[in-house]
Amino acid sequence: MNFKSPFMIVIYCLTVITIASFCLISVVSAFSIVGSICLIIIFLMCTYQTYINYLIYKRQKQDQRMSDAYLYAEEIGNEEAIKTFTYDKKTERQLRAQQFSKGLIPLSFLTLTAFSVILLIVCIRII
Repeated sequence: MNFKSPFMIVIYCLTVITIASFCLISVVSAFSIVGSICLIIIFLMCTYQTYINYLIYKRQKQDQRMSDAYLYAEEIGNEEAIKTFTYDKKTERQLRAQQFSKGLIPLSFLTLTAFSVILLIVCIRII
């Protein structure tokens, strides 16, 4: 991850605004809404970015699978073997576990986004 990218600079700015807003809630309670909205934007951006990274990861694995299938078909000299190519059970299990682990990151950010929306609703009700 590039810590000097425009995406990260926006995240840094929104984080500072969120922290400052939550610190100033005792001065004006409207800062709770500003902080909650910034928090929602942060989590939405992170959810989007991690979901895009997850899709890229899945495409790379599919490309790798097709490449292995073509190599396997070339080795045995049968072009129809591409359609029936599968990894052994251990490799398939490892690939599914990796895909599940990579899929948890966007889901966790989506959950955090939902919690920040709930926080915004609570802050609006308090004001």
